[in-house]
Amino acid sequence: MKANKKSKKVALLILNYNCQPLIKYCLKSLLSQTYKNRRIFFIDNNSTDGSRAYVKKHYPQVTLIVNQENVGIGKGFNPVIKKIINNYDYIGLFNSDIKVDKNWLLQLVKTLNQNANFKVANGLTLNWQGNIVDNAGGRLINFLSGIIGGFLGTKPIASICLKYKKHPYPVFFSIITGMLIKASAFKKVGYFDEDYFMFCEEFDFCWRVLLNGGKIICNPKAIMFHYSHYAKRNKKIIPKVLKITETNLLATYFKNLSSFGLLIIFPTLLITRFLMAIIYLFINPKITFLKIEGIYLFLEKLLSGKYYQARINNAKIRKSSDWQVLANNPASIFDIKTIFNLAPGWFKAINKDIIL
Repeated sequence: MKANKKSKKVALLILNYNCQPLIKYCLKSLLSQTYKNRRIFFIDNNSTDGSRAYVKKHYPQVTLIVNQENVGIGKGFNPVIKKIINNYDYIGLFNSDIKVDKNWLLQLVKTLNQNANFKVANGLTLNWQGNIVDNAGGRLINFLSGIIGGFLGTKPIASICLKYKKHPYPVFFSIITGMLIKASAFKKVGYFDEDYFMFCEEFDFCWRVLLNGGKIICNPKAIMFHYSHYAKRNKKIIPKVLKITETNLLATYFKNLSSFGLLIIFPTLLITRFLMAIIYLFINPKITFLKIEGIYLFLEKLLSGKYYQARINNAKIRKSSDWQVLANNPASIFDIKTIFNLAPGWFKAINKDIIL
């Protein structure tokens, strides 16, 4: 698609940390997009593998932004988004461990153009080889347990992908790598929570979009390939990931549920997350202690008053009830059968990726 006065102007932001071997695939695919009215920004979180020098030398047409430390995802993206938000209609977000089909951006721009309430779009994500479904739009597998899914190549999730593969469909959230977001959505619901560092920031943001009456749409014709966990292969970061994922998941529920939902659902969620951590005693005890530490960190922040202002802010933007928000979930919120079908692959994948 040639750029013209009527086409939406798009900013594509890539956040990188020590993924130099994959940068060429990422940038080559984004520079080859058939949708031309776009500009690419490469944000480096103080990589030590030569990433910045590589981009500067081989991709002078890409705008390079350098952070002096690894500030995480929210603090990595937010300053750039705030700086450019008035100059672009849509903002695409990526990690650097991806490559996309040449029509990826065209497909998602078309999706967001279809309806004023479509605020966020993502595509079908495959693994690097293209033979396993990595993501087909995030969903709550079970509301009361806090299990979120859409990112493992297991049979239940693959089946959902196949069911919907011909047409765009609503989802609960999009993973952050491969999100295309209307700039107006940030202005309405705010930016990513910078306290999260990494994990669940997109879950939290998309929940706010849904609270405000917007829709998150997955268009499976927009294909992306993901080199899963490349940036997380450093074993030193794994314990931190386990802790903050637990903390951030609980924080997201606490900030976004209504007062009634908080009273009814949150105590059950907290107990369930603790019991799920205990299950890991039979798989990898170190994971249990890290998860419990994450729960404790959430409670510590909660008692310090950390999340209350966010609840006040979210109440101001709320247009939808909890149950209207959950109507966007492509799986039943109490689907116990789905949990048991998914569980073997889920625990296997988690344990395989986490070697302490």
